[in-house]
Amino acid sequence: MIGETKTMKVNPNARREASLSLAMLRPLAFVLLMLCGIAGQGKAHAQRSTVLLLHGDAALSDLHREAGKGAERALISLGQSLLSPTMLKKRLKAASLDQCKRLSCAKQAPQHLEVDWVAAVSLWPENGSQGPSQVVLTLMNREGKEYTAKEAIRAAGIESAAQGATIEAFEVLTQKAEPQLQILGSPAGARVVIDDTPVGVLPFQGTIKAGDHKVEVRLAGYHPQHIPLKVSPRSAQPILLDVQLRSDGSLPVAAPEGQSDRKEVRKAHPWANWALAGGLAAIAVGTLVPALRSAANSGEPRGEPDAFGNYQERVEFGTASRVLLATGIVAGVGAVVVAAVRPIRMRVSPSLSSIGLQLRGEF
Repeated sequence: MIGETKTMKVNPNARREASLSLAMLRPLAFVLLMLCGIAGQGKAHAQRSTVLLLHGDAALSDLHREAGKGAERALISLGQSLLSPTMLKKRLKAASLDQCKRLSCAKQAPQHLEVDWVAAVSLWPENGSQGPSQVVLTLMNREGKEYTAKEAIRAAGIESAAQGATIEAFEVLTQKAEPQLQILGSPAGARVVIDDTPVGVLPFQGTIKAGDHKVEVRLAGYHPQHIPLKVSPRSAQPILLDVQLRSDGSLPVAAPEGQSDRKEVRKAHPWANWALAGGLAAIAVGTLVPALRSAANSGEPRGEPDAFGNYQERVEFGTASRVLLATGIVAGVGAVVVAAVRPIRMRVSPSLSSIGLQLRGEF
């Protein structure tokens, strides 16, 4: 019916319940807003970073600024927020780091500047006649961790090299899982040294951090093997190395299976040779002296006597004298030969399966 008005009755209890529901939601909304604010503050704080330009004794140049710009762009691409130049200058001055030109003082920056990441950028060499060839970037955080990345300056320029070094350092420091390293080879028991630190023996299995490393495998009696190893922070694949050390010849070689491990070595026997030479020398002296005496006494006069009746004597050797003289000469020559050549040898049989030497004389 037109113009008819209907009157609805509202339950007072329903009004009271709605008011109570709104009153309960207000504290919950306030708590949610607080949590979101805290999370936002934590996220903003975790993203704070800055870049320092280190130039040592060299003057700050446009090349340094270009490298710094590349590092800043890399940090921004990694989700970091940078301190403004005004804020950075103010905090550096307050921390007495405004004149910092070297890495030794730049390591204090993460704490004093109240940032989470500090990228210290330098060029190498500092004063090269041909200009710098590398960008050297050290990334540090407030927990005391740091990593230095080096990137060669190529056709893309200094800024691109600085970006690459920054990304590499950031990925290394934020890497959660380290790749597995397995080193197999021979001989078993050879020592494994990584970055001048002994870590185990062959076969070796462990983890290794991203970055450049120097792996060395060594063992006494073998030539050591040096292996440069670059571990990418982007790779989580296990690394397998096969090392075969070569003998340097200072250790005895084991005989093949089924053959004797004894090898006879003939060596000169000193006292036997000298004894024989001495005996021959004694025989020579003992025969030559009587021979010469008998030869001198057996001379007969020959020829015509002189005006006074004296004969010119000529010494002639008899048969016995000749035999003694020949024997002495042969014995003397034999003594000299034995002393020089030392013909008497000893057979030395080293046994690899037992400790000690087995000696057998051969005369």
